[in-house]
Amino acid sequence: MTKTKLLIVSLLLVCGLVAMAPNALATAWGASANVRPYDGRVEGFAEATGQVVLSLSSGSYGTVPASATFTITYSAPLAIDAPHSVVVVCSGKNTTGTPGGGISPWLSGCGSTLVVTIPTPYSVQLEFPANTTFYLNDGSQVSVTVRVNATGVSCGGAVSANVTAYSPNPSQELSLPQSTVSVGAVLDIGPCPSLSLGFDSYKAKGYTTADVLTCIGVKDVASYENDFILNVDENFAEALTSDSAEWALDAGGDIVLGIPPPSVGSLGTDVTNGSNFIVTFSQVPQQITIKATAVEPCSTLSPSDPLVCPGGKLNAVLISPAIGVWVSPGTVKFTYEVTSIDAGSAESLDLDFKFWSHGPLPPGITPNSVTVNVAYSPTIQSPLPIPYFTGLPEEATALTVIQLWDCDTNLLYPFVTNFVMGPPFAYNNLGTTVIVANTTVDPLASAAAIAINPQEQEGTAVPQSGTCTFWMFPSVAKAFADGSYLGSPVSWTSGTIYAGGVYGFDMGSTPAAGMTGYMWAKCKFQNAHGIAWVTDGYGVGEPGLALTVPAIVIPTPEFYHRSPAGDGLGESAVAPIAVSKFVEKQLFYGVHNGAGH
Repeated sequence: MTKTKLLIVSLLLVCGLVAMAPNALATAWGASANVRPYDGRVEGFAEATGQVVLSLSSGSYGTVPASATFTITYSAPLAIDAPHSVVVVCSGKNTTGTPGGGISPWLSGCGSTLVVTIPTPYSVQLEFPANTTFYLNDGSQVSVTVRVNATGVSCGGAVSANVTAYSPNPSQELSLPQSTVSVGAVLDIGPCPSLSLGFDSYKAKGYTTADVLTCIGVKDVASYENDFILNVDENFAEALTSDSAEWALDAGGDIVLGIPPPSVGSLGTDVTNGSNFIVTFSQVPQQITIKATAVEPCSTLSPSDPLVCPGGKLNAVLISPAIGVWVSPGTVKFTYEVTSIDAGSAESLDLDFKFWSHGPLPPGITPNSVTVNVAYSPTIQSPLPIPYFTGLPEEATALTVIQLWDCDTNLLYPFVTNFVMGPPFAYNNLGTTVIVANTTVDPLASAAAIAINPQEQEGTAVPQSGTCTFWMFPSVAKAFADGSYLGSPVSWTSGTIYAGGVYGFDMGSTPAAGMTGYMWAKCKFQNAHGIAWVTDGYGVGEPGLALTVPAIVIPTPEFYHRSPAGDGLGESAVAPIAVSKFVEKQLFYGVHNGAGH
């Protein structure tokens, strides 16, 4: 079974008879239609219609007089490279010209001598320069395939055609039952969009957006898979076509008549390619490289297998460099050639991509995500290919494949206070000192550490600098942690805390002076750690140490929800049960150098 769907519709267009001698067989002929509509694409500037066929309707033979014309009018304009996108094939009459001698192309050169003109953007006119005889018993006919601009047709709509005829010789009139004969739909437009793009929902990796920390970037480390898998899915059976399938849409009906197919791009069809497609990544920082690694074609599996996909013959090969082509700042494209298709079902295939960065990324990248979309290729160019398309993205909303996050650390100080009763009270004068250490400088990459264990350098911190913002959540009573909450936090931001630096402050010198409660800090660097200590006698005498409060490091919420739902980690970032590395990878995929899956 091929992509071509053949439906022979005889219109019985038999009307006036040609005057003959008394002992001659009465003959009549006219127009009929071999309607071969397939599901075309509204993105196509050059979509192949079904054939309109001119042939003898009854009798043994009949003659089309010289200068007679057939005009075929379509409900959509012809492709913009007409008349080259009009395919006319003549068949019938054997090599000796004897009726009934089998099926072969006319040696008289009907296809080359027939005058083909485009009187309007919507019609094709065929003029016979000499008397041409049709024979009923050898399948004499002229079939016309036109490629039309389908971009103006609505999704789910159709393109129709009708035929009119003119004969300059009244004794040999073209026998149409009426002045205009409709041959119905010659092209059906499939659903929109024609293609869908998403993550593969069944693969064990790459089924969601990858998260990248800008301060670290993404290393190309073989033992880690910084990649994602995109699934390109047909929304109807003919959404993607190979070059051979496109040729079949122009002349495939003639295969049934025994005419061998011409080579792609030769006389009889202008097809130069299939409906190849382009995957375009947008908003790509210049420090990030994206590489196409594999194409995984859909394969027919057991219906009980979650990876089952109908058809199973859709495949494509990368025809652009494996490392994407930068077509403009932030835009990287990969072009794929469709090499094989199947019939009767919508298919899909997976595209694997790997990515890495050349060192850390600058903070504050805007926009902070890399998106991807798919479109038919090629778009209009010179010389014009066939088919060619609008090149507009298929998905209304681009898919986010990489999310960029600035590095930070969340610190929670569960209790701090600055309650002062003042003299003469020796007690209940409480103060808190808060400390934050930027520990993004460590000895793991030092010469001494590398000499002991060369692998230590892989685990070293990356020096970073940044500010910390503090939020104080105060109790109503101010003096006691009585379970109340005042209702709104107060906040402030520190100056820059440099890599390897320590920052501290007296709570009484901040907007949180006089308050009791807990404090949250978000520092714009990794590896922040902190401690607070509460003293008595604050402001009235020698302070005495009351207690120390270590800051709790809260895992970055972008990677680990504070709730354990969905990732099995929760606020503590400690798995509640012992799981194997393989299962952990399937469940969480973890984070390595900022690349989370």
